[in-house]
Amino acid sequence: MSRGRRSGTGSSSGTAKENRPTQDTFHCTACDHQAHADTVGALNVLRAGLARRNAQPA
Repeated sequence: MSRGRRSGTGSSSGTAKENRPTQDTFHCTACDHQAHADTVGALNVLRAGLARRNAQPA
């Protein structure tokens, strides 16, 4: 995985290689969540953006 990239569900780390049985499928081995990998990636980007927007400036 590249730096800062996750394939998680939010409730688990989701970075295990086994979570991606195919390139377009995400299946979390920790919580059994299943979705299209692009959907999971988009949600991760959204969560990161919202967290950054709500972060307090240094």
